[in-house]
Amino acid sequence: MKMNKTKSLIKLFEFYNFIQPVQANLLTVSEMELLSVFCTLPEKYRHSMFSIHGKRKVIQEYKSLFGKTLSNVNLNNKVYGLLDKGFLFRDEDKVIYLKPFLRKALDDVVKNNRIEFNVLIDVYEDGELSGSNEASSKGSRI
Repeated sequence: MKMNKTKSLIKLFEFYNFIQPVQANLLTVSEMELLSVFCTLPEKYRHSMFSIHGKRKVIQEYKSLFGKTLSNVNLNNKVYGLLDKGFLFRDEDKVIYLKPFLRKALDDVVKNNRIEFNVLIDVYEDGELSGSNEASSKGSRI
């Protein structure tokens, strides 16, 4: 299947939603769109995609791709949501970056022009999971 990078990344995020056990960590459509735009910024933004310059570029690209206008406040709120959901992190200097799992997937897309999935899903009968396993998965993130 062939599709452009933005659509490919949105499909990747939809897949993450599918396997995400924690309802609160599911990405909204606008978060998937926004994250895909951040991930497709030119290489010069690789280490500064969440800087003022990176955000300005994202606002322009988002409007161009999706026909929606984002204010700086709205963009910042969505970035904070992505931090809370575990897709981004802050280093000790408070600089925001993509989580390593997402950076690796993005690097694979750039290097190979493809996304590959190797997935193993354990399937249980309804009611088979013990309460302790369910409780431990509530705090998990992708």
